[in-house]
Amino acid sequence: MNIDKLTIGQAKELAAFFGAKPAIEQQNPIEQGARYIVTMQRGWIVVGNVTKQGDYLSIENPSVIERWGTTEGLGQLAITGPTSDTRLRKTAEMLTHELTVIHLMRVQNDKL
Repeated sequence: MNIDKLTIGQAKELAAFFGAKPAIEQQNPIEQGARYIVTMQRGWIVVGNVTKQGDYLSIENPSVIERWGTTEGLGQLAITGPTSDTRLRKTAEMLTHELTVIHLMRVQNDKL
């Protein structure tokens, strides 16, 4: 590879090699402190107030969602809140690496 003249593709490869993220990936789309349902590796699903700190997500006021108790999936909890069959277990504040997170779903009600 000629270092004097890099193509854009080669520059991206070089940046990726050193762990640099493109500017679009460095932006933080998380609304700091907002309540989210956080789906993580190994089947953990937690609801809490999420704050991104570097490569980590801090989850305050968390509850583990042990049973959804919904008829329309996990999104139903985020939109309308828990049902009589939903089982939530309060837990201690959590800190998890962003790579353990599969997806975040913004809670749209004040019941969850």
